[in-house]
Amino acid sequence: MTDEKELVASFRYFIEPTNSREAEFACIVADHYQGRCIGSTLLRKLASFARLQGLEYLLSTAFSGNSQFLCLFRSV
Repeated sequence: MTDEKELVASFRYFIEPTNSREAEFACIVADHYQGRCIGSTLLRKLASFARLQGLEYLLSTAFSGNSQFLCLFRSV
């Protein structure tokens, strides 16, 4: 057994300085953890937390060819 730590996923948002009702979010899930509902679970939690903070919109930019992200975004 090893004590190495591994980053599995990272989800965060940045509140727009000119509009406190919206934030841009970014997310990443390690390749070998994709397809295990980690992304959708964390994005739902992030959206819930954002609502509690008074945010109305979460925005993100993705390449049109990034079908996994687009599917994740549409699922929430």
